[in-house]
Amino acid sequence: STTNPQSDMVYALSPRFYLEAGTKGFFRLSYSPSFLRYSKFKNLDSDNQNLSVSVTYPFSKLRVGASFS
Repeated sequence: STTNPQSDMVYALSPRFYLEAGTKGFFRLSYSPSFLRYSKFKNLDSDNQNLSVSVTYPFSKLRVGASFS
């Protein structure tokens, strides 16, 4: 609270892994977990994940693409 401020040390880790393939069009799969850790206030620790897929294919007069997260 604002009347009783407290301090803590916070650690964050957010790696990203991805796989990409294609020569004419391309496909990308990306995964990025994130971890947030508090030294004192363990109840605030959190783990999150993000998965995304991107696909692009060029035609002769049109380029089609989609992306999902």
